[in-house]
This record gives sequence, C-alpha cells and structure tokens, in this order.
Amino acid sequence: FQPHRFTRTQALMNEFISAFRDADLVFLTEIYPAGEKPIPGIEGKFLAEAIGKNGQKVHFVSEVQDLPREFLKVVQPGDLLITFGAGSITQIGPKFLAL
Repeated sequence: FQPHRFTRTQALMNEFISAFRDADLVFLTEIYPAGEKPIPGIEGKFLAEAIGKNGQKVHFVSEVQDLPREFLKVVQPGDLLITFGAGSITQIGPKFLAL
C-alpha cells in the first residue's frame, strides 16, 4: 500500500490503522506526496508502526521501487498479492511479474 497525500493520510490515519486487519501481511511504502509538502509526524514509517501495534504483520519499504524484490522474499505460489494506491505504486505489479 502506498498512502496518497500527507493531508489524506493524516485525516484517515485511524481508518488506515484498522483497514488491514484481515490481511496476512502488509507491505507499506512512503506516502506519495502528489505535490504536497510533508507534515511533521505523518510518514509511511509511522503508519507502518501503528499498523504493527494494532497486531498486523507489516513490512515498511521506504522506496517504492524496492517493493518487487521484497515481494520475492515472501510471496509463494498460490498467494494473492494486491498493490494499491494512487501514486507510483501502480507500476509495481508489472515490475514484480517481470522478475
């Protein structure tokens, strides 16, 4: 998951923390700014830590382009891998499949 915009992440922080409760594993990357300036304390790593404290297994990968190699470490045949977000993460699925 790649959060989109700092303001949106801040406004929906509690919803994001609980949204992944049914996932076996969450990969989370840095927030896609979409032209916004960072908001102190609103970071992908902070969100990942909060999701982890909620009992989820979560991996924070700061650079979105590193996700395909991280997926290779854990994804097994038969697994369902979903990438979503409104930023550069839309390019990650095809890159993973090309590995």
